[in-house]
Amino acid sequence: MEMAKKDKIYLEFLKYVDVLVDGPFILKERNLNLLFRGSANQRLIDVPKSLKENKVVLFDEQTYLEEDKLKRKKTYI
Repeated sequence: MEMAKKDKIYLEFLKYVDVLVDGPFILKERNLNLLFRGSANQRLIDVPKSLKENKVVLFDEQTYLEEDKLKRKKTYI
């Protein structure tokens, strides 16, 4: 997100991104149960909200999982 402030190319790219995984993969912190991530040190950034608020806004995993569960339930009804 910091790079987007400095370079317009990054900002243009981020307009097409919903969630950004921030941080390196660390094998010692590996966790295959994490949403969209491989290790616990990584954070998920909600890019549209971050761009709108001009600051880093973390992705709300719980809300996403609840909404996804509801969508799947409707599919089978």
